[in-house]
Amino acid sequence: MLKCFLLGTLIDTVLMQAGIMVYASPNPVSFLSPLWMSLLWVALAVTLNHSLAWLKNKYGLSAILGSITGPLSYLAGVRLGAGSMPDEINSLVALSIVWALSMPLMMFWAKKSNKSSYEI
Repeated sequence: MLKCFLLGTLIDTVLMQAGIMVYASPNPVSFLSPLWMSLLWVALAVTLNHSLAWLKNKYGLSAILGSITGPLSYLAGVRLGAGSMPDEINSLVALSIVWALSMPLMMFWAKKSNKSSYEI
């Protein structure tokens, strides 16, 4: 969960600093993405060894699904007023690339952490 928290904070901060995402709620640390965004990455991390466990060892499929569902979740947040995308098309393309890379990485971490948790 910590790796996903750090990854999400890094990604969302870069997206924010690049002007790809603008968040509606300010963060006490102005140069970082909002804490609630980082916590959403933790919530995702909790699902990786449970409801998303079927994606383990399917890195290509997790990249494809990540490239679709990741940007759609950001778009849903924008539509609900949590932020904005100044250039929606370019933002969605950037998010698609980020999530196509991030999802397989997180699945790899989940697989690795799950394996080590059973070793005594």
